[in-house]
Amino acid sequence: MKYFTRKWWRDTSDGDDQASTMYAAYFASIKARLPGQLVILEAEYTLHDARVQSAQSDQDRHRMSIILNGWNQSLSYPMRYTLQFSGVSEPEQQSSWLLKHLSDLGDLGYWELELLPDNAIEMRMIFASALEFKIIFSDFEFQHELLPRRTRPA
Repeated sequence: MKYFTRKWWRDTSDGDDQASTMYAAYFASIKARLPGQLVILEAEYTLHDARVQSAQSDQDRHRMSIILNGWNQSLSYPMRYTLQFSGVSEPEQQSSWLLKHLSDLGDLGYWELELLPDNAIEMRMIFASALEFKIIFSDFEFQHELLPRRTRPA
């Protein structure tokens, strides 16, 4: 993690929002070069407090999908998100790591994006367990669905 580091998360109990401000400025500088659905996810939805339910990879097609149960942006309605990454480097390794640590991850705390020099995109995630995950990809799509109110994302 570059902006939302473990140290920042641990030390940010006093409302210091410097990392959020710096990341928002960086994201604004790259969003025109990101896949449209990634920009929509960032602007209109949230993965905060979501839990990874599954991960699948298609190594031959360099694709990976991650299903998370989380919340809508106001954290008031349970949602299911299916993130679909294409042009993934090492998709089998990435999904294997997630599945291996699935019971240890806890809630997704923060995520950040970085545009790499070769126009690949890196998404980094940090979980409540302090475990970090990253995926490098070139394109992105997602689906979302409202879950029944009685369904808890956890």
